[in-house]
Amino acid sequence: MHHQRSFCQVNVKSYTTKIEKADEYEIYRKEIDVQVLLKGSERIELILSEPLKITLEYNADIDCAFVSGEKPIIYHASENTFAVFFPGEAHAPNLKDDNPSEVFKVIFKILA
Repeated sequence: MHHQRSFCQVNVKSYTTKIEKADEYEIYRKEIDVQVLLKGSERIELILSEPLKITLEYNADIDCAFVSGEKPIIYHASENTFAVFFPGEAHAPNLKDDNPSEVFKVIFKILA
């Protein structure tokens, strides 16, 4: 079954950060992932260097695979900031910065 995706999808998420370090990273082929943090703080890890090891094969229905890698770049997201991840940029949000934090954010998935 083929699903037609709209140009932009919006997700609202609320959670408490708990994870110390990412074991795997999400990576998209067709979508730009814009994450706008409205409340709280979190650490986001980004892997830009090869090699990436596939931990969960690409799923075209959700345009996502999961990978592992080394030498992450660390981004400390705080209230009223945003991050943009382009197709092929492996990233892991939802990580605990210094302490657990209640996070509220809006995520825009935009077809590239």
